[in-house]
Amino acid sequence: MKKNIQNYLKGLSCLIVGVGLVMAISFPEVNAAEQGGHIIVINPLLVAKGREQDALAEYWKYSEYFGKQPGYVSSKIHRAINPEAKFYLVNIAVWKSAAHFQAALNSLELKKMVDVSTASGALIPNPGLYEVIQAP
Repeated sequence: MKKNIQNYLKGLSCLIVGVGLVMAISFPEVNAAEQGGHIIVINPLLVAKGREQDALAEYWKYSEYFGKQPGYVSSKIHRAINPEAKFYLVNIAVWKSAAHFQAALNSLELKKMVDVSTASGALIPNPGLYEVIQAP
């Protein structure tokens, strides 16, 4: 799992220390007031073939963690209908600010969860911050 998380962090500002993963991800601050008071995190999740149940179990563990963090508003998980879809799961979460999301990512508790994760590559996240540019 650590190797998969390290791979997904490529291109982001991150720091890998020793055998442990220290996440120092840097997202730009978004003016939440301009976004209706919230920011959106869209996280398409790569799931290894045949590991769908393992991936969902791993997702629920992390979902419980994030749901308890300051600034978390809500999230919904979406499952692909098309078996050929690149991403089997897509999580869309709402946070009060990018700073809240970043604090949740950089917490010691999450680092410990990653260190003891048993998913072994069943689930590879690809999070990004988004803003709504048009609404009906």
